[in-house]
Amino acid sequence: PRSTLFPYTTLFRSIHPDDRERVLARNEEFVRTGGPPSDEYRVVLPDGRVRWVHERSLLLRTTPDGEPLVHGVVVDVTDERTSYEIAERAGRLFRALVEHAGEGVTIVNEQGVVVYQNPTMGKVVGRPPEWFEGRTPLDLMPPEDAARARDILAALRNRPGAQIPGEFRLRHRNGWGRIVAGLATNLLNEPAVRGIVLNYRDVTEERDMTRRLREAEGRRQALLE
Repeated sequence: PRSTLFPYTTLFRSIHPDDRERVLARNEEFVRTGGPPSDEYRVVLPDGRVRWVHERSLLLRTTPDGEPLVHGVVVDVTDERTSYEIAERAGRLFRALVEHAGEGVTIVNEQGVVVYQNPTMGKVVGRPPEWFEGRTPLDLMPPEDAARARDILAALRNRPGAQIPGEFRLRHRNGWGRIVAGLATNLLNEPAVRGIVLNYRDVTEERDMTRRLREAEGRRQALLE
């Protein structure tokens, strides 16, 4: 029932065996102190189905035989709980996959503030993981690169699933710059992510080699002329 007066032990008979001990311990504290007033646990229905319920209760009085009477609001939250658990598992799987990835993976919110980054990001810029808390990669970019990055975030904000490539310079802790190239993907609506995912790799050496080859070819052409 969503709201009813019932002997507290009546509900216990339907509690899932794996949750019963915890709920009983919580009940003892509830009868003794009046709290905590709410809990979530599984119940087994007469047909064998298992459902999650959220219970919020108020201790009214105790009967002459010592049995507490409780006014409780019991709501079926199975669908919400299942969706949450699926999102949690997907989130853990996502992090397990990217934690040791060779490329950098950073998740930022709509404002560009970091909510997750794998260790590769720290290696690229020479910063410990805690440095990124409450910060944005834009803090490490020259002004013109930061402006382009803001434009990309703004363009992605209202486009779920959209992707935009980009290449940016980042300031290393030692002062010298690194160049990263990658892809920004809007996964703000994905429960397991809820952010804009930045996949990127350090291309500093490649760009430096390209520059050197271009300069060497320039010198060769000059000699030929």
